[in-house]
Parts: sequence; C-alpha cells; structure tokens
Amino acid sequence: MSKLDALSAIRAGDLGPNSEAISPDVLDDLRSLGRLSGFVQAVPTADGAVALEWQYGRVEYTAKIEPGHRLFMCTDDTVTDELEETETDFDVSLLTRFVESGRWASS
Repeated sequence: MSKLDALSAIRAGDLGPNSEAISPDVLDDLRSLGRLSGFVQAVPTADGAVALEWQYGRVEYTAKIEPGHRLFMCTDDTVTDELEETETDFDVSLLTRFVESGRWASS
C-alpha cells in the first residue's frame, strides 16, 4: 500500500475523537506533487490535513497541506529557536522549492 493510499484510507475518528478524514482536496494536492524525497515524512493531522516534515542539520521543516487548497510552511532552528512561517494558497512549484531548498521565497 502506498503512503497516499494509506492517507486516503483514514476516516473520521481514526486519529482520535473528533478527528477528520483527510480532505479530498488535500489528497489532490498531494497527488500533484508526485513522488516525495525519501527524507520527507507525510504525517496525517486530526484536522484533515497532511504535514510534510523533515530535518536538515539543526533546522526542522514543516509544510502542511490544508483543506481548501491552503499551504502552511514553517522553519524552526532548533538551536536558536528562530521560527519563520508563512501561509498561502497551495502552489506545487512553491512547495517543491521549499522541500528542495528550505526556502519559500525565490532569492
């Protein structure tokens, strides 16, 4: 079973009381990504979203694909505790850049 199949199989209540099934638009957005790098973990959340998580050096990265075709991205330096975050409409090229470079701005 693929990770996408496993995420698709999650139903309301599977992740705890009042948890939601993974939203169909979240699954569509995930499909548009194609294959993710092996270092990226896809973690279902109780609000019907999927968080993509990985760490590089001392920085933890999160990209949460949310219902309504929304995207939340965050970097957390585990040494300095410096936190940066942004939220925007889902954009596959933006998310790909974030996964590949750790940046959401093209600079």
